[in-house]
Amino acid sequence: MTTAPETLPGALAAEIDRVARKHERWAAYAAEMPAAGRNGMQFTMRMMQAEIDAAKAAMNSGDIAAMAAALKSLKEYDDE
Repeated sequence: MTTAPETLPGALAAEIDRVARKHERWAAYAAEMPAAGRNGMQFTMRMMQAEIDAAKAAMNSGDIAAMAAALKSLKEYDDE
């Protein structure tokens, strides 16, 4: 059985959703931590949000190169 190749916009939308869900999980974890433990998480969450925003902007612009770069960046986030 073969599957059709995924489109770049479809793959990017899926990665945006996956990383946004991770961001939401981390926000919940950070809310439960003492302030000293949140600093590193907050920095990472800000970076995640910036990359999500850049990916959305790339999709809205239709810039294939920016979309490919955003997809690569988002794929670097694991699912923890």
